[in-house]
Amino acid sequence: MNLFSALIILATLVAFAAAIFGLFNRKPNIAIAIAGFVIVPIGGLGAWYALMETQSIPWTIGYGITTVLGLIAGIRNAVPRKKAS
Repeated sequence: MNLFSALIILATLVAFAAAIFGLFNRKPNIAIAIAGFVIVPIGGLGAWYALMETQSIPWTIGYGITTVLGLIAGIRNAVPRKKAS
């Protein structure tokens, strides 16, 4: 593994951690929303590859769940919430 591959893996793990954090964060944060939205196409392509090339259902489900979590985290942090009165 070269340095570029290690940086790609590190950036992906940081974006995934930010999206998971965004699911439980109470305040909207645009950086977490961007990280969540970045995960959506990566997870979608991963799910497609896992299904079409390797035909691995567990990996397809895992990538699909990651995609949905990224989308939820992105929407939760991008859309402003109304304060309860």
